[in-house]
Amino acid sequence: MFIGIFHKHSITKPNGKVNKNISNNVYKNFRYWLYLPDKVTRNMPIIVYLPSLGETGIGSGPINEIKNHGQSYNAIIVHMTVPSGSSVNNCLSDYISLINELVNKYSANKNKVSIMGFSNGCYGLVNMIEKYPNYFSAAVFIGCAPNKRIDI
Repeated sequence: MFIGIFHKHSITKPNGKVNKNISNNVYKNFRYWLYLPDKVTRNMPIIVYLPSLGETGIGSGPINEIKNHGQSYNAIIVHMTVPSGSSVNNCLSDYISLINELVNKYSANKNKVSIMGFSNGCYGLVNMIEKYPNYFSAAVFIGCAPNKRIDI
């Protein structure tokens, strides 16, 4: 499980150097953080993180772990945010559009797109899997208890 503390949108490593592998981007009406390994290769997996309600920075999730602890992963990691006054559930189709664009842009493995959700993002994850039942290869629920059976 990835847990962290929000640090004012900084993208610095513990030694104070900027982590060039992390970028803060805008897609349609929301921001997202993107981690790319030092060497991006064809067929890499993508890990998608859906945040808690109102999370506009990288307060939790794998990007925060990378930023604060200098971790590196052999995967493309996308940390979605939620537009102010909205919820994860209102962004599901835009999230899928962005993921599709990233799969194409980086020649990622569309059969290895996994997703994790924290708190409100976890409930969005349930809805995402229901709306796109064959899209994700794995799902991780953090901080919620889905009230229905989810098969992926």
